[in-house]
Order: sequence, then C-alpha cells, then structure tokens
Amino acid sequence: MTADYTTRLRLTRQGDNDNPSTWGDVVNAGVITLIDEAIAGVAVINVSGSSNIDLSVTAVNGGTDSVRKAVLELTGTPTGNILLILPAVEKAYLVRAAFTGGYTVGIRPVGGSSPINIVTGQSKIVYISATNIYEVGGTANGLQPGNNLSDVLNTGTSRTNLGLAIGTNVQAYAANLTAFAAFNTNGMFAQVAPGNFTSRTLQGAGGIVIVNGDGISGNPTIAAPITIIPTVVHDADYTTVLADQGTSLLHLSADTSVRTWTIDSNANVAYPIGTCITFENQDSAGTITIAITADLMRLAGAGTAGSRTLAPNGIATAKKQTATTWIISGVGLT
Repeated sequence: MTADYTTRLRLTRQGDNDNPSTWGDVVNAGVITLIDEAIAGVAVINVSGSSNIDLSVTAVNGGTDSVRKAVLELTGTPTGNILLILPAVEKAYLVRAAFTGGYTVGIRPVGGSSPINIVTGQSKIVYISATNIYEVGGTANGLQPGNNLSDVLNTGTSRTNLGLAIGTNVQAYAANLTAFAAFNTNGMFAQVAPGNFTSRTLQGAGGIVIVNGDGISGNPTIAAPITIIPTVVHDADYTTVLADQGTSLLHLSADTSVRTWTIDSNANVAYPIGTCITFENQDSAGTITIAITADLMRLAGAGTAGSRTLAPNGIATAKKQTATTWIISGVGLT
C-alpha cells in the first residue's frame, strides 16, 4: 500500500516497506502521540477580536495541531459575534467557553451553515458529521454550570432518562425518611410520632422470659409459662425425644400390654435443666415401666434410684434436676 493519512484524525499510515529503520519512530510521532492528543488533549484557542477564526486551515497530516485535540478551551475577549470554523470531518469536541464579554462564538465545520452557539461560562459537547454540527444533550442555550439541570427542556424526562424518576427510581422527600436516616441506635425501634423514632426493647412480665429483647444479637425469643399440658398417646415401647419436654405421655386403656417408656440420656437428648415430662396410665391399660438410659432417676421421698412402675389410673411426673439426674413422683408409682 502507499503511505497516506486517516481521514478523521490524520494519523500516519505507512506504506509497504516504508521507513525500515525508523518505522517505530514514525508510529510514535505520527500515530500514538496524535491519538493521545485526540483522546485527552486540550487546545487553548484565543477568540479575542471580531474576526472569524478558521482552524480548518491549521490541520496537519501526521503532526500535532489544535483541531485534533479533544477539548477546545476558548479564551480571550471577543468584541463581536464570531465563528470558530473546524474541519468538516467526523469528530467530537468538548468546548469550554472561558472567554469574557457578552458576545457569542458560533462553532461550525467548513461549509456548514448552522453553528452551535456558545457564550461565556457554558460547556458543550458537540460532534461534526460532514458539514453538520450537533450538540449532545443540550438545549438551545446549553446547560448552565450553576443551574443543576433546571435549564433542560424537561426536567422530568431528564430524571427518567438518568434512572432517577421520583416515585419510581428514587423516593420523594419525606420528613419521616430524614428522621429515620438520622436514627443511629442499634436494636429495635418504633415511630412514636411523625418524624420521631426511638429505641424499644421487648420486656417480660408474669413469668414470661424474654431473651435478646433488643434484637441486636438475633431474633428475640419468648418463653411463656405452659398452662395446658400437650398430651401425646403411645401404645408401644417408647424412648423420649426433645419434643416431649413439657408434655404428658398417655397410655390408653385399649393397650393392655406391659410397656417400657424410657427417658433418653443427656448424652443423646440434652433436655434443659428443669424439663418436666408427665406419664399417664389409663384405667385397664397395661403397666408402664418408666426407665432411664445411662443417667440417674430417683423416686421422690425415698430417694431410691432405678426404673419405676406406673399402675393403671396412675400418673407421674419426672423433672430434670441436673445434666444427668432426674426425680420422679406420682400416684400409682412404685
């Protein structure tokens, strides 16, 4: 291929077998340096006076120039409305109006007829396509730095386009939310008045025990006194489980066979100390042997250890005293 330059940024394209000894130097100076300018370079353009400024004639193929740079910073003091003329090739610019005075600088490409006007204090993003120039995202007068989007054509549409639609993407202002955001105390809380939050802690009374009442270490738990003893029927030999604590195990009269009901050991089922299990033997039912696995069970009063027999019409309750000892008492219990 024959050496030439790219259309838009005028970067050097070397021909076949060109510059065998200095190929890298040409790439560095005629490509890499110029790409760096096009992406991040700032050109300061003095727009003082009343004459149009044609920068298209300053474009350099394969060398540095102002119109290749990404940012055009306009300085000086125009004494009339003027035009800043740029090359008619596809290119985007960020233009900052740092000049003083009340005149307008119109920006257009060579051959164009509808410039984008900029006045002191404005910043605009524009792009050129052939002989046309377009402003990106602005209004007829551009966005003023201090107006916080108030000068866009439709603020509601702008918020929606930004994903900030009030009531959909973001919450409208509310005094309660402001107060909630300012509340900085660990644990549970309650709203006691509009815009007023305070801490609260669950508290027990009447025998009710509350654990972790403020909820900081986990979910609060409530232990309430049992006023009704749940009853579970068994008509076979049985070994107790954790769910039996606080229940009554009932042997119905229809089962006349002798049964053995065993309190499992602490090693297998770690009942909390104070756990009570009741045993009931209905009229005409077979006797129940109340046994214990590994741990110790004593008869109340006598203090004798070992298994106990519960006769028909008998009822007995065993209570866990320590990790491995129980005491049992009742009627019809031997």
